Amino acid sequence: MELVWKCLGVMIGLLLFGMVYNALVELLERDGHDQGYTAFLVVGGTLVTLGGVALLVGLEGAAVALACFSASGLPMVVGSVSRYARGRAAAEEQARQITREILNGHKT
Repeated sequence: MELVWKCLGVMIGLLLFGMVYNALVELLERDGHDQGYTAFLVVGGTLVTLGGVALLVGLEGAAVALACFSASGLPMVVGSVSRYARGRAAAEEQARQITREILNGHKT
């Protein structure tokens, strides 16, 4: 019965965290501060969840879960950063091209 209460406590704690974290992410999105950092926001939420896992199954089980999430998530984080950097570089190049055309008297 003690495990049931422990599980319930962890789940309620994670639910409350999720609600607060969602509000934070919504605030970041509204102001545009999440751009390029979405993968890191996911990692942050996952780490907190793994903290809850550690409370329920112990550090060894949480470490195994962390290793698994790291293996599957690292390519996503690297890919996200790479895609964002490429998108910014393309936008900057487009802005330079438009500026050159304006300065040279051409229409875009």
